[in-house]
Amino acid sequence: MPIGARTQDGSKAESRDRLQYKLTLEEATTSNCAKILGQKQTEVLFKTRLNRLNSFDEYSGSDLYALIELSVTKGTAVCSQKVFVDVIDKQTNQAIGGSFFKIDIVKSGFF
Repeated sequence: MPIGARTQDGSKAESRDRLQYKLTLEEATTSNCAKILGQKQTEVLFKTRLNRLNSFDEYSGSDLYALIELSVTKGTAVCSQKVFVDVIDKQTNQAIGGSFFKIDIVKSGFF
């Protein structure tokens, strides 16, 4: 899952650490992965660190990019999980934005 961010003022990001992001899982709800698999087991699916600041993988001008990596083993229960992304500017120590994405774990096979 690729994500991207841009410096708030459009200035050049002179390193991949200018902006940093934090991933957090939506709390357990009726049918999300945190409820079905459990919070800890859902966290294990992510190769990218959760609940702490991460540096972006690359940058170009004012844009920064990262690849969120997961590893889902065969037999994992079918579920969906909302993941929140919060971005801060390390130069100013201010939050500059946030969004989310959703992962869907589906049965393997033809679809």
